Amino acid sequence: MEIISIEDINPVVRMVNFTAPLSGTVWGPRLIFDFELICVVKGRFEYTTGETTTPLNPGDVLVIYPCLEHTVGKIDDGQRGLWSCIHCELSDKGAWVEGDYQLALEPAYVTHTPSGGGLVDLFRQAAHAFAGQGRYSKEIVSSLVRSIWLRLAEQWVEGGSTQLSGRMEKMMEYLREHLGDPVSRLDLARKFDLTPQHVNSLFRKELGITPGEFLQRERVRHAAFLLKDEKMSVRDVAAAVGFCDQFYFSRVFKNITGVSPSQA
Repeated sequence: MEIISIEDINPVVRMVNFTAPLSGTVWGPRLIFDFELICVVKGRFEYTTGETTTPLNPGDVLVIYPCLEHTVGKIDDGQRGLWSCIHCELSDKGAWVEGDYQLALEPAYVTHTPSGGGLVDLFRQAAHAFAGQGRYSKEIVSSLVRSIWLRLAEQWVEGGSTQLSGRMEKMMEYLREHLGDPVSRLDLARKFDLTPQHVNSLFRKELGITPGEFLQRERVRHAAFLLKDEKMSVRDVAAAVGFCDQFYFSRVFKNITGVSPSQA
């Protein structure tokens, strides 16, 4: 698995739009298989995953990880909204969900930017270039999306309000190092001198998901890597990522990725 630094990202952009959703419009529940960036320009939106609902206001940029079931939509207030959505891989060397690469800097869940600032202009330019037919439209779009990601990363590194805390980074690293172990919320609490309730609260606040949802996502992603690159059997992969029952593992894998382990 390759570790991609912020400086080395090379987006493969699959879709960019700039639209005005009607009041009450909802997308989902759904799963996507690449990263999605949503920039709210006008109106109020909501993003829900698991039991957590996060309000999105003008100036907010949401990063949605691949294979995370969610719902997103315009709050029903009688007013149209305005937003831009970008779907992309952040490397041209494979897919994040298949374990081909990992990001050296975890993106913030929600980043607030000044409403009407330069980021909105970059989203608008990307949508215009994506819809164009120029010889270098693909390269222009990729360059613009890279600029957006770098601008966001500056806030994550320099202390944006939703930057991941050091404690969260350590808990995520611990879970990734113990994908084959039955790690519970209580285990995390004991390891990091917190209460189980505080652990759950931190994950929901900083990642928008529970520790269990994060662990399941990472197990499936590592499983895809073992199946594809290491050519391990489904049974061995299930055991390697902490599933006692390979048939249950297969159901979870298909629910998240949309394909069975044998197809992967």
